[in-house]
Amino acid sequence: MVKRMKKRLIPALSKAGKPGLAARIDVDSDRHGKSSAEGVAVLKKKWGLGSRPNGTVTKEVWKRLGFHVHDEDANEGRVLRGIKYERGVVEVDGNWVAAPLAKILLNARRKGDWDGVVTSGWRPDSYQAMLFEAAVKKYGSEAAARKWVAPPGRSNHRHKDERAAADITLAYQAVNSGAGLYLPMSWEDWHVQIRSAHQAATAAPDGLACC
Repeated sequence: MVKRMKKRLIPALSKAGKPGLAARIDVDSDRHGKSSAEGVAVLKKKWGLGSRPNGTVTKEVWKRLGFHVHDEDANEGRVLRGIKYERGVVEVDGNWVAAPLAKILLNARRKGDWDGVVTSGWRPDSYQAMLFEAAVKKYGSEAAARKWVAPPGRSNHRHKDERAAADITLAYQAVNSGAGLYLPMSWEDWHVQIRSAHQAATAAPDGLACC
């Protein structure tokens, strides 16, 4: 699909007045390289797709290039920051975020209510296990590590539904925008969740981390 995308990206760039950039794209490579990503960002800016156009080939980009695919089809096999794509997540700022939470954050950004960045989103238990193991090595014991990193199976970042969590910058701005978010942990003022799930959220006992 990457090769097919590039074959349509090149004429689209030439038509947009970027023949030099189009000429640098390697149509024989099945990797979405630097020039290809730059070309996508150029077209997204021209088409008015997002306030921070990047090289991610979104559903709308596929459609503009003449393809008819679902986001899931375009994302199959993709890896972001060491985490492989699974159904039910959306890319936001280079991170997978559970779709319900991603919708809220992107809507808040689109309306100008929030201009922060997502720094961490959905994490499967296998990835959480690596984070916890690293914390154990850093802090010397599981008990000490649990104050900073949740063990696998305990993090709210593992959910893809209304219980989902994400770490963002300018969290208070997003929470106060009326977007339907809240900060469940006073000691982690970057960790947000969907307000409607507040009653169902399980607080971490004894001040243990749940991220």
